[in-house]
Amino acid sequence: TQSRSSAASDVYKRQNKYILQASLRREGSSKFGKNNKWGNFPSVSAAWNVSNESFMESVTALSNLKLRIGYGETGNSGIGPYQSLATLGTGNPYLTDDGTWQQTYGPNKNPNPNLKWETKKEWNIGIDFGVVGNRIKGAIDLYKREADDLLLQNVLAPQPSNIHGSYTTNIG
Repeated sequence: TQSRSSAASDVYKRQNKYILQASLRREGSSKFGKNNKWGNFPSVSAAWNVSNESFMESVTALSNLKLRIGYGETGNSGIGPYQSLATLGTGNPYLTDDGTWQQTYGPNKNPNPNLKWETKKEWNIGIDFGVVGNRIKGAIDLYKREADDLLLQNVLAPQPSNIHGSYTTNIG
């Protein structure tokens, strides 16, 4: 199994008040079908460091306040190698006319050239805070996570168009 990846990332800060970060990760794996070996996984996040604003100078009880929001995607390749390919293996032996057993060979699983990356998509909104000169710090986060194209093995395959009764595919 081969995997390759490349990533690009950029961070923008202005007056240590406004922060913007974006990245794009491109992953490739031989685990997936010939039509879907590569996946693109972007992310972006922004933050506002409210405690560095001039109007917060008079607020002494609150020593740190930052608001954050972000979105990102990640890929899952958590399947064994060769799941998208038809591989050969041993079959049932058969008895010949002279009374000896002969081993058979043939495809031992169904191919799936459309097998692709499972993708997790996540939104996050958060707030960081500090009080009493940052002696007490905390964070509150709210997030939503969804997964698309879930990888599932041993899914029933229609027969007779397939040799075997199951295969690995994307669902959901």
